[in-house]
Amino acid sequence: MVTETGESPGFRTILIRSLCRFIPFDALSFLGGEESGWHDRISGTRVISRN
Repeated sequence: MVTETGESPGFRTILIRSLCRFIPFDALSFLGGEESGWHDRISGTRVISRN
C-alpha cells in the first residue's frame, strides 16, 4: 500500500484506512467497475503489487 503520491503511508493514513474498513457495505464500493474501495479513496491510498 502506498499513498496517492507513491510514498509509504504514515500512522495517520494507516489509521484512517483501517477505520474506513468498518464502513457498512464497503465491499459494495467495488461494484460498477471501481478499482479501489471507499477505504482507499477516503484515505488517499492505493494497493500495489510487488512482483
